[in-house]
Amino acid sequence: MSWLDAVRQELNQYREQHDERIVTLHEFYDFSEQRLESRFPNNNNVQAKIRQQLQQLRDKDEVEFLDKPGTYRITIGDKVHQEKKGLERTLDSEPELTEDLGGFTESRRRARDQAFAELVKGAYSQTCAFCGSSRETPVGNPEVEAAHIYPKREDGADDVRNGIALCKLHHWAFDTGWLALSEECEILVKEAPNRDGYYEFKQLEGDSMRLPNEERMAPHRMFLEAHRELNGF
Repeated sequence: MSWLDAVRQELNQYREQHDERIVTLHEFYDFSEQRLESRFPNNNNVQAKIRQQLQQLRDKDEVEFLDKPGTYRITIGDKVHQEKKGLERTLDSEPELTEDLGGFTESRRRARDQAFAELVKGAYSQTCAFCGSSRETPVGNPEVEAAHIYPKREDGADDVRNGIALCKLHHWAFDTGWLALSEECEILVKEAPNRDGYYEFKQLEGDSMRLPNEERMAPHRMFLEAHRELNGF
């Protein structure tokens, strides 16, 4: 993770934990400096690095500098909230396999990515849909990731029904074609017994994935079929 992404993550966590959009520089130092020092141990001036990232985030319209020196308004969450509402509205209509985000600004694209990830991981309670793991880092960040079923590299839609929460291993296995899902959401395994990893993944074959509590957020058969075809299942 880059310094910019790390500071962005810290700002989001500050806003969520404090339910507050306004933060002073010293409040943010107190909140984030220790974790950032641990994440980037080779940096000798964490506070200066934080200030540099805040300047970049201002240029990206993700924070605002207020009139009072050293005071900021966090605006990242506003855009993410708007994107979440938009993605939730799409659940009321038939999904589209792909979408063109070419007209999105970098800032909006980032907000969309975060909104999709938060909705998908939340739908699965931060738990891997394949193995049930819910590992966390020492500071409480979940390992689970939001995987697109029909991939982003093919312009797969940011539709929650095109998403599954998976641990890092099974996200990789799903994206690289080791694993797929049947129409009934049973796990399929690629027949490649001469490859390392085959017998580990084979243990999952035939298992039913864990579905989200809200039925409307479950994987849509269109995305599952497209993923199977793409990966030769």
